[in-house]
Amino acid sequence: MFEDSRINIFMAVSEEGSFTKAARKMGISQPAVSQNISEIEREVGARLFDRNRNSVILTEDGKLFREFAKQILYWYKTASESFRTGTAERLARGERPTKDLRIGISEGYRCFLVPQGSEDVDIDIESMGKGMSVRVIQKVTEPEDSATLLF
Repeated sequence: MFEDSRINIFMAVSEEGSFTKAARKMGISQPAVSQNISEIEREVGARLFDRNRNSVILTEDGKLFREFAKQILYWYKTASESFRTGTAERLARGERPTKDLRIGISEGYRCFLVPQGSEDVDIDIESMGKGMSVRVIQKVTEPEDSATLLF
């Protein structure tokens, strides 16, 4: 997987609240942790942690940087998985990636969504502000026989 050790060190310090505990977690020395955090702070031009004798606490800039760090780690992981699973190659050919979505519902609601014996359905999901709309359409019947659930 793609990796930036300084971002991982930053995340370890923010999670552990201690340079020493982060060093132990990462399997490196405490001075190496301090040096990496100092380099990040120098590069971004902001103090990311308030340090005192007993703890290390994220500053407001540190909280903001943590959100960027989470996104960077997410995209490193996504890029790595895309190449490992062949998704990047399919995207280059213009194919849309698909994933399975499994929705669990009780038997009582199932009969309203998918009538008995009609297991072959299409499901459309669309964003609706803070929620989403799920539309279940039977492939063998007319569209007016479909049901819409709002989450």
